Amino acid sequence: MNSGRTIGVALGASLSVVASVVVASAASGLNVGTYTRDPGALAPSLPPFAGAVSILSAVSWGAVASLALFVAHSGTSNLRSPLRRLGILALLLLADDALLIHEQIPSSFYYAEGAIFAFYALLSASIAWSLRDHIRQGVGTAFVIGGIFLAGSVVVDPLLSGTSSPAYLLEDGLKLLGAFQWIAVPVLAWHTSIPANPDRARISA
Repeated sequence: MNSGRTIGVALGASLSVVASVVVASAASGLNVGTYTRDPGALAPSLPPFAGAVSILSAVSWGAVASLALFVAHSGTSNLRSPLRRLGILALLLLADDALLIHEQIPSSFYYAEGAIFAFYALLSASIAWSLRDHIRQGVGTAFVIGGIFLAGSVVVDPLLSGTSSPAYLLEDGLKLLGAFQWIAVPVLAWHTSIPANPDRARISA
């Protein structure tokens, strides 16, 4: 691996985010701090633990994406394709959760929100199908269990409108359970899959 190129890519990615913030701030007229500061700092009246479960879910999506893409490209897994798709799906869910993408869609664009969920469902179904022969190793089982929790969160979401705040624990709790369960997928794939590169397998051993 070219270390200089890897460092350059990491630096370029981080600088592009900073540049995007500057552009967004100039275009919207909002203070740069609106994009960079913690929500608690922007709304001091909120307790420091506000949104803790939601933040933990976002961190979990980042963990799923990082682990899945690492295992997919490390040369030690024969499940590269489904793991790549899982990594991409986790990144999309991370962006959706962190930026509240589907919540920002106006109610008049109901079908647009439905299309987003349909895309997530189709991508999840393709991953589940690719993992159908790996149920006994636990890889497919972990993915299906996580998918069930996440599907439950999606089903519960529209039913919570106007309900008391404790009811939201069901939606966000199911989402957190699903995200945590999906962390197990690349971990199990790492331990149970057939090494795709014998040389790397010997090094890791």
